[in-house]
Amino acid sequence: MFFIILLVFSNVIFGQTDCNSAKEISVESLSKLKLEGGSNFFKIKKDSLFESLSLSGDFKKVTIFKSDNCSKLVVKSVLNNLGVYQPSASQIDEGYCFCENCIVVLSKVKLSTDESVLIKIEGGSLIEVLTVKIKKPTRDQWYDKIYNKGDRIKLTNIMFIGGLSRFQTSSFKDLNLLFKLLKTNTDLKIEIQGHVNGPGMGNKRDFQRLSEDRAKAVMEFLLKKGIDSSRLSFEGFGNSRMIFPTAKSEFRMQFNRRVEILVL
Repeated sequence: MFFIILLVFSNVIFGQTDCNSAKEISVESLSKLKLEGGSNFFKIKKDSLFESLSLSGDFKKVTIFKSDNCSKLVVKSVLNNLGVYQPSASQIDEGYCFCENCIVVLSKVKLSTDESVLIKIEGGSLIEVLTVKIKKPTRDQWYDKIYNKGDRIKLTNIMFIGGLSRFQTSSFKDLNLLFKLLKTNTDLKIEIQGHVNGPGMGNKRDFQRLSEDRAKAVMEFLLKKGIDSSRLSFEGFGNSRMIFPTAKSEFRMQFNRRVEILVL
């Protein structure tokens, strides 16, 4: 979501003409700058709210540096008073892209939660700041959701080779996502439930044993990754809870060979 923060003239924040003594300011303070001409260095603080910003005003130009280490300033982009990227001489020599898409990308000042951003503002008295907020991650995916006791997670992408408790290669993505979910939510305890394919047949002892072995295989994977054993248990259901009870195609049979998670 875009919103514009205009200059508040009553707040005066003076910069420094020397990089090594550049004043560190927040994104909000940047919108309140009153420029007094000349050249001024500022460090924009790390920020967890804003992804990027664009600048315009009556300044001569704004230079954005890749590093806030003044012993080695590397020019990233140079903006004119419209906030449009203007290549520096060094960038021209380095063969920077000047296409329309490149100009749009380089005209934005990307912020970071890991490091400050150093800018040099030359001339003028007015700064207009256009910011872009960081988008909060959605919780639409099963591995991002918040779970409560009794919730179930169906992991249909954890699949096994027929008749075995050995994972198919495609299973490791979801296995690692399950590990990540447990690592992030340290209070979460789960029961791993194994299921096998056996359409048209009763729940034989072999089916029961195989389903237990498959659930146990998931638990052992999580234990090896460092999840505490007190948070894990497993149970097998044989072929008593197949998704496709009359499965004939290999595609459907694969989904009967599955793992489900019960949150305890």
